Amino acid sequence: MILTTLSMLDQHIGQAVIVQARLTGLKPLMPFSDSHYRVIQVSDCAANQLLHVWATNPVFEYLDLLSVKEYPALEVVCLPVLLDGRLYIKVDNVYAISSANIHNAAQIVPKLFVPSAARKSLGSMISAINSLQSHALRQLVNDTFSDYRVMNTFVRCGASWNHHHSWPGGLLAHSMEVGQLAAMNAVALQHPRLSVEATFVAGLLHDLGKV
Repeated sequence: MILTTLSMLDQHIGQAVIVQARLTGLKPLMPFSDSHYRVIQVSDCAANQLLHVWATNPVFEYLDLLSVKEYPALEVVCLPVLLDGRLYIKVDNVYAISSANIHNAAQIVPKLFVPSAARKSLGSMISAINSLQSHALRQLVNDTFSDYRVMNTFVRCGASWNHHHSWPGGLLAHSMEVGQLAAMNAVALQHPRLSVEATFVAGLLHDLGKV
């Protein structure tokens, strides 16, 4: 099975896929013809999506163990299907995952938490994390941002009160600018790739203490 994103689920009709996202809602029991189901609302940086868990699924009885208040990171095995012309995402399995199993922690920050002015910078951050060849550096970044309280504050707050990048999302934009500039300087100085990546990560995280 392939790992895809919530915004791409409609491209995989009838194909079992895996998605990673944050839990943002859990609806009560719903009727559907002669069966019943629960609806899970999940979100990543690009989309919000409703997932359907039928009562016949063994996972159904464990859904109330998930805490919406903590916005846990979930990995979901699911099957997008069309029923009466409408897209349904049928869940086969769902479980909370740790930072060690998150593909990209920036990818699963809920869309509704990201200021519009920060979305371009978040996209750049996702691409930069995906390009890291160092497993250790990538794990460092994922460990840091897998805590939703850290990530959500990082993408929403300004870099300063009334100086540079003081608007919502400014800290993320400033951090990406510093990381990219530092990496460009490392390339110009002909540092090896590992040093370039380490320099970028250092720039990205240099103001994390403000969070």
